[in-house]
Amino acid sequence: MSDLSPDLRRELQILYDVSASQVQAFQENGHVQLSGVFSAELLAQVGPRIARIVGNHRTRQPDLQKRDTYGKAFLQIGSLWRQDDQIGAFCLAPRLGAIAAALLQVRGIRLYHDQALFKEPGGG
Repeated sequence: MSDLSPDLRRELQILYDVSASQVQAFQENGHVQLSGVFSAELLAQVGPRIARIVGNHRTRQPDLQKRDTYGKAFLQIGSLWRQDDQIGAFCLAPRLGAIAAALLQVRGIRLYHDQALFKEPGGG
């Protein structure tokens, strides 16, 4: 079970109001910037956990100079939601799912893949 505080768990459940103009911008451009989706407190709890997993992954990689071009571009880690309860609660948050469904103009979505990409100093 996630060790997020009750307030932060509640934040993940509360739906975010996506406006018609944001949906339109997404439909026209393929992206949109949404402000205030998560609180700084929530990001301060989840961010270091993601960074820890990335750091552990990095220690298992060859030196940057020994990697191929793709491997030099960034560290890529998938399925973080399975590695940490807080990250899982974050990735599977109804708040995120509702935002994605609103932007895509569908009734619901299913998470297929989560991924962290980290650019390393000196990388490609």
